[in-house]
This record gives sequence, C-alpha cells and structure tokens, in this order.
Amino acid sequence: MSVAAQTEWPKGQPIRVLIPFAPGGVPDIISRIVTPKMSEGLGQGFVIDNKPGAGGGLAGQLLAQAPSDGYTLMTGTVSTLSIVPAINPSLKYDPNAFAAIGLAAVVPMVALVRAESPAQDTQVWSSSSRRARSSTTARRATARSSNSPPSCSSSRPA
Repeated sequence: MSVAAQTEWPKGQPIRVLIPFAPGGVPDIISRIVTPKMSEGLGQGFVIDNKPGAGGGLAGQLLAQAPSDGYTLMTGTVSTLSIVPAINPSLKYDPNAFAAIGLAAVVPMVALVRAESPAQDTQVWSSSSRRARSSTTARRATARSSNSPPSCSSSRPA
C-alpha cells in the first residue's frame, strides 16, 4: 500500500465529483445516490459538479487537469472513457491516465422502436433496415440518371 493511501485526508475540504452531463441524467442521479453513502463512510463532504459538454469530454478534461490528490473524482461513462476518445482526435485528455476506483452502477442501454413497428426484434429490424437502404440507394441512382444534365457536344450550332 502506498504512503498516500495510508495517510488520512485532511478534513474540511469537500471532494468534488465531476458529472459529465447535465443534472437529471443517469450519471447525475447515480452520483447523487452514491455520494451520501461515501460521505458517511469517509466522514468527508462531497460536492456534485455537473460539467456537461463535448459528450462528456469537458468533465474528462477537468479531471485530467485536477491535482492528483484524491479530491476530484468523475463519474465515468462509456462516452467519456471510450466513445469521445475514439471520435475526437483533438481530445485534451487520455482516458488511460484515469484509474477506476469502483463500480457505481451497471446501466443497460436498449434499442427501441415504436410498439406498432413490425420490427419487434433486432433480426427483423436489421433485415428491414437493409431492404430500406437498398431501396433508397436504387431510388437515388434512378433519380441521378434521370436528372443528369444533357451531354455536351463539341459541335456548335451554325
């Protein structure tokens, strides 16, 4: 165990919990459920700090810039740790520089369609989606060929 892990935190300074999304979302709600128990266990205050922006990237950047003293935490999500780094090459933080200290929740994500949709499972949805894309591509190709500009001729009218 490291010396930092063995020493007790000085009381009085609250622990800041960065939430990468606006209040009322799943990360915010889970953090607000979990932090009172953490506060009770540590005898330390916690402050929820919602920092929405850039798909969670803003909170990730703030965590990366915070001192490594344990007083700043972030509720990490698949967005902040995986999706944003994959699609944003100019990201101002490396998610591999973060250490997960605990699992707060497992939140399922589901794909939904309207109840009256004929696609009631992913297999039906996938095949109907492929047919729709194929049909749209064929319509676009037909539209392009029928709307093509007349060909230019090198001969001039006399």
